[in-house]
Amino acid sequence: MLGARAILLSSEWARLRTQSHYGLSEKSLANVSIFGAMDIPEKDAYTGGRDFVFVSTDYTRKNGPLCRQAMNRVWQKFPDARLKIIGAPPPADDLSDNRVIYEGYFDKSKPKQLAAFTNHLSRAFALVHPTEADTTAMIVIEAAFHGCPSITANDFALPEVTRNGAYAILLRRAISADALADAMIALLADEERYRALRARARQPTIARFSRAAFKKRLQDAMLGAAAGAAGRRL
Repeated sequence: MLGARAILLSSEWARLRTQSHYGLSEKSLANVSIFGAMDIPEKDAYTGGRDFVFVSTDYTRKNGPLCRQAMNRVWQKFPDARLKIIGAPPPADDLSDNRVIYEGYFDKSKPKQLAAFTNHLSRAFALVHPTEADTTAMIVIEAAFHGCPSITANDFALPEVTRNGAYAILLRRAISADALADAMIALLADEERYRALRARARQPTIARFSRAAFKKRLQDAMLGAAAGAAGRRL
């Protein structure tokens, strides 16, 4: 990497870690961020309901079991709440209650499966993402495209993605089942706060994380790197 004209990272968190770990010049590093890998819906289509959504490709490392444990406390106050699991399958024991539903894995490169996945995000009350292993968490961005707030970790690039919790509840790691349940219950109990989170989720996320915005950042960074290299040769 020492000879690279530019090193482009997906977040400020990644940029700072890369600079510190490899001892690189700050001038060679740029944060171009990422984008949500789906079309942006025309509007927030949420019409009500208490369905939490958990999405992962690794049920255990992303703390799926923790979400399932948290539901036991959530049900004490909100017995109609549900947990929908998408992606990696949970163990059978985690599906023992019919209010926990495994929706399957959706391949976003296939239009029908993408539409089904999008439908789940549009109807979700909130995304639960109490991860212990992450970087930028595209799913938080994609949920926000639909106006869906998140409950997630105050770590990795998640504060940056959510504008320091403008549309998310950020929990200190390591997240416990009780801490997660408290956040879920608090959101269910406070409609004004919930509506405020939804209102702050969509438009700023679209402005920052759309494909078009990412393309411009990437082009600007590459043109800047090329211009800098040309200037050094003069």
